[in-house]
Amino acid sequence: MGLGISSAKLDPVLAGFEADQVNKSLVFSSSALLTGSAASARPDWGHRTDCLRTASLRKGWLLVSALLLVSGCGVIERGGFNQAPSRSITRYERYSEVNGAVMAMPPLAEQGQVVSSGGAGSTYAAPGSSNSADAYIQQPSAYMQEAGNFQSEYESPNAQQQATATQQPYLDLSADQQSFSSQDIGRQVRSLIAKRAETHPDWARTLDRFYSSYGYQPIWYRGAWSKEAKVAQASLAKSWADGLPPRRYVPAEGIDLSHANTLASIARTELALTQGMILYLPELREGLTAGSQNGLPLLEAALASGDFATALERLRPQDAQFQGLRKAVLTKSMDDSAKRLIALNMHRFRTAQEQAGGRRVRVNLPGYNLDVFDGQRHVMSMPVIVGQPDRATPVLRDQIVNLKFSPDWSVPPIAAGEDLLPLLKHDARALVDKMGLQAFRRGKAVDPLSVNWNRYSASNLPYTFRQRPGPKNAMGGVRFSLTNPQDIYLHDTPERELFSEKVRMISSGCVRVADAEKLASWILAQDQGWSRSQVKRAMGSGKTHIQLLKQPVAVDLVYYTALIDPQGELKLYPDVYGKDAELAAQLGI
Repeated sequence: MGLGISSAKLDPVLAGFEADQVNKSLVFSSSALLTGSAASARPDWGHRTDCLRTASLRKGWLLVSALLLVSGCGVIERGGFNQAPSRSITRYERYSEVNGAVMAMPPLAEQGQVVSSGGAGSTYAAPGSSNSADAYIQQPSAYMQEAGNFQSEYESPNAQQQATATQQPYLDLSADQQSFSSQDIGRQVRSLIAKRAETHPDWARTLDRFYSSYGYQPIWYRGAWSKEAKVAQASLAKSWADGLPPRRYVPAEGIDLSHANTLASIARTELALTQGMILYLPELREGLTAGSQNGLPLLEAALASGDFATALERLRPQDAQFQGLRKAVLTKSMDDSAKRLIALNMHRFRTAQEQAGGRRVRVNLPGYNLDVFDGQRHVMSMPVIVGQPDRATPVLRDQIVNLKFSPDWSVPPIAAGEDLLPLLKHDARALVDKMGLQAFRRGKAVDPLSVNWNRYSASNLPYTFRQRPGPKNAMGGVRFSLTNPQDIYLHDTPERELFSEKVRMISSGCVRVADAEKLASWILAQDQGWSRSQVKRAMGSGKTHIQLLKQPVAVDLVYYTALIDPQGELKLYPDVYGKDAELAAQLGI
């Protein structure tokens, strides 16, 4: 049995101790099993202090140690001594008295030191912060990862949790050995928010508004970490599966619910979950450019829904491509460059480059590929040729409004000056006789053979050009007319051998399709009831004819370097126009 020790007997000892300590900070170490219990202690001494003996004894410490050893007690609790945990405590801990309570705090965190170093798992204490665990509260940028370090941004949750576990500065006491009221936690949360107001007043106002609406009661901790807290922690840790870097939402030391069991660590973790979710939820729905302005109402709605996990799932894009990429990240082994590529394309699918439903044609520029869909049903695929890098085919949403059979071709000005003029200087007759080329000046026809083309350059060419319909026409047998102001459209081509090339950035910007007859037949069969033989005759007639569509067909020219193909396989494509690099710089990943 432990000896009963009254607070009156302890007062002189504590008074002597307090007069001798520096900054009211204590350092305790322990290497023996703590057992036993005692009757009572000062109720205002704090929630708990883990102590048994110390390596160096100052004035008054020897008596404290002796009393504790005689009593067989190692844990001082408010209102009395409780039985200590049945294990050895060997970790040094630093304690600081805040608001009358002794709180666990990470060591060496006053002057911006690296508390523990392990690459992506380093724990950083911002200069001026009271401790490293508060660093993310007071200075969120301290845990925002620099662009380019993709591995640490998208490290696996297991690695992150292991790193956190090895760095955890708090005593490893199980949750059932703690007892904190909601009021105690609320006061601690309020104190942390007040500190935050000194450096980030906007964030402090947001957090204060949120917690004020709940009467400053903890949201995630209710005697133990709630189901919602566990869902939130797991979602933030695995945000990489949604193309979102976890380091945007999780402090450098991580969020580890199993070790958040002191009053201070519960309050810090409570705020870490709240702030992380306010940042995460808008970006889960809209991508990395969403901003946090909608985070608070989204979090409040999710908490009020009654099913927090389902509410989060509904914010995630339900697009089949997005879900397919997410599944690939979760189930396939891939390196960091592939994860980065998929993250960029998840962002593209969030921004809805494609029109939904109905009959539609998708041209994926990096894949040099065209796919046709009727609702959710995939109809056909075929290769395409796209614009040269300096005449890149643009990303756009449009529609096919008519089919122009046996079309003529009005040569675009840039192609006239850069492509056609050199050929005219070399052999104008070949272009006239073999290609059916016509020249015009101020709208009047001019004989191309009568012009001295050497007098002109691309910058001062006063002529326009048109190619007659026929088998050599650059448009081939049919043009699929769109409505965009750039004069970009889909069309047939006589140069079918080019579709065997691996790199097919060849055109002046328009999209050449490998099987125009098949595509035209599918469009007109449903819209006009045409047979394939009718389409073939119209394409080879040599007489220009425009067939208007009753129902336009949606066309999406998209830029996906990661895509789930119609067979359900993940396909990765080269960044042919450098748009991945631009987007990565914009998003900071």
